Amino acid sequence: PPPYRYVLFRADSIDGQNFTELATFDGLNTTGYVDSLRNTLDFGHRYRVDFRSGVNFDLVGSADAASTVYLKTKGVDRAVELNMTNNTPWLNYRYVILRENPTGSGVFDSIAESYTDFYRDTGLVNGEEYCYRVEAYGRYTANDSLPAPLFNRSQEACAFARDTIAPCAPLFSLRTVCPDTVYFSWRTPAG
Repeated sequence: PPPYRYVLFRADSIDGQNFTELATFDGLNTTGYVDSLRNTLDFGHRYRVDFRSGVNFDLVGSADAASTVYLKTKGVDRAVELNMTNNTPWLNYRYVILRENPTGSGVFDSIAESYTDFYRDTGLVNGEEYCYRVEAYGRYTANDSLPAPLFNRSQEACAFARDTIAPCAPLFSLRTVCPDTVYFSWRTPAG
């Protein structure tokens, strides 16, 4: 019975279990909320919505908790590796990779798609910083009547492409000429 109420909860980290009340919405008209001024660089967030009804706003049910996509970047030689993690009750089947171009402009262009939670952006310049966002596309797999696709966006994450490959060890040799003389020689291997 009416009146109706939605209560939104948030937990820090994509696996968070310690939910705190974030907002309350009376009636059925509000179905969205912007959670601003959050630390999205160090960890993701997990959300849950409760539906309540009646004069005492008794709990009718809770939606399964779902997290944001948390993007981790790692600079490697002429590339940046992207790892996407999330904790959702639906299946994410496609990730659209967006890179800021140029860095600092706030303009993100789609550069690739990944069908796994990992992507490696190659052909980059070592020492340059590259910033990314990811858009995940998902759906519930148990019921085709539920809305699809579901969109879930990551935070912005940056990394420097950097030379992480050690040079080849020099080829080293020595020889003893006299009891008190040793000759050392080395050369860098080809390649």
